[in-house]
Amino acid sequence: MLGLDIRNSHSHCHLKPPASATNRFWRCRRSAAMTAVVVGGGRREVDEEEAEELRRCLAPERLDVLEQMEPWVEAHVLPLLKPAETAWQPSDLVPDAAALGAEGFHAACVELRERAAAVPDAQLVCLVGNMVTEEALPTYQSMANRFESARDVTGLDGTAWARWIRGWSAEENRHGDVLSRYMYLSGRLDMRQVERTVHRLIQSGMAMHAPASPYHGFIYVAFQERATSIAHGNTGSPHLFAHYAAAAQQAGVYTASDYRGILEHLIKLWRVEDLSAGLSGEGRRARDYLCALPRKIRRMEEKVHDRAAQLRKSRRPSRSAGSSIGPSMSCFPS
Repeated sequence: MLGLDIRNSHSHCHLKPPASATNRFWRCRRSAAMTAVVVGGGRREVDEEEAEELRRCLAPERLDVLEQMEPWVEAHVLPLLKPAETAWQPSDLVPDAAALGAEGFHAACVELRERAAAVPDAQLVCLVGNMVTEEALPTYQSMANRFESARDVTGLDGTAWARWIRGWSAEENRHGDVLSRYMYLSGRLDMRQVERTVHRLIQSGMAMHAPASPYHGFIYVAFQERATSIAHGNTGSPHLFAHYAAAAQQAGVYTASDYRGILEHLIKLWRVEDLSAGLSGEGRRARDYLCALPRKIRRMEEKVHDRAAQLRKSRRPSRSAGSSIGPSMSCFPS
């Protein structure tokens, strides 16, 4: 199923939400090689380096920063959310039977299927991966609700962070809906197989590095949202498995160049190169490492391009991971 047949459960990576605000801080117990980290009642094994990273990021003074940012989030972040009355909805973008009537709906679906028939298989594979990624929204909302000092503890918290998480989730929910409806109406996919994949993906969950750290979490979200914006714009998504990464690279919908561009954009936006005040030696090394990454990725791109040019010149068949797309597409109806 397009490489998305997820069978393994990762329940051991799940962390339970906190029972109360007094239970928000972590505890750790060292062993020779591993550390048991407890966050909000959930326990998982990590190595010592990650445990130290967690200790720093979840220190009370670090979490207080998030609480002190509440007025800023209220003033600058929440206004970015659009009310349901003015936001686009999936029915605005695909045929709506109630609005078009029986004959109009039928004609619109015929036109949609004719246009969808011209979509190349590689782009369609990426579109499926994109849709499956979006449909795993419950996993992403639960991920955000693990961030210390920025979570929605009761499900109806009035804090700016909690309202942002709910509002973001409400807007994100439309993406999977519209993609699913388009693919259903296109007639090009075995939707039952796709739906089984979504089911397995949500059921399996997703392990995340430093899952309770709002610092790790928000940086991850910044990269992910920027990458998703690029992938959506090119009708593809690289964020599931190597199979999809190969398809996205081959189809040109998301490449190493795009990833490098995201790094360059965020490094400039956050003025990482200018950071110096208060940085320890470790902090300066981390800053320099991050700022050097785009150049390293560019060199990798150049090597890949040179190798591809040599293969074309020798007319040797190029066997890439993307070449396995066709036989693997069991979600395509026969």
